[in-house]
Amino acid sequence: MCRIHVISFHGWITLAGCCVPYRMDHPASAAVSEPDESSRTENSIHNTYTSEDIIMKFDQDNFDKEVLKSDIPVMVDFFAEWCGPCKMMGPVVEELEEEYKGKIKIGQLNVDDNPEIAERYSVMSIPNFIFFKNGQPVAQSIGGVPKATLEEKIKEVL
Repeated sequence: MCRIHVISFHGWITLAGCCVPYRMDHPASAAVSEPDESSRTENSIHNTYTSEDIIMKFDQDNFDKEVLKSDIPVMVDFFAEWCGPCKMMGPVVEELEEEYKGKIKIGQLNVDDNPEIAERYSVMSIPNFIFFKNGQPVAQSIGGVPKATLEEKIKEVL
């Protein structure tokens, strides 16, 4: 018998290492309910990891300039603060940013704060890593993956 642990926050559920959106009006979502804010704590999913001030943050205001018009390839980590697998990938993203500095630009985009950009690139699960070259998406990796998987994608776009 297989058991799946489901954690739900803000219209997303965590399954098998990535977070996917759900619709409450869909029959498959009937058993999933949105938690009330009083039951949440900062560390309710995993230990909190933030890469503030370390990793570049992309948003509606700088996405075109920093990603689409970049002179070097860009890896965008589509994430959310409440997403456990996203938090687990944070240290990996930070390491890659340090190791490939100057060769590829690496940054994060919060899907809750920038839903239009996430929708534009059909981001349906997070963490979701999209690699851009010459302003176009050229590779993608979805979910919590080993560092080596992201390194392979980086080498493909360099």
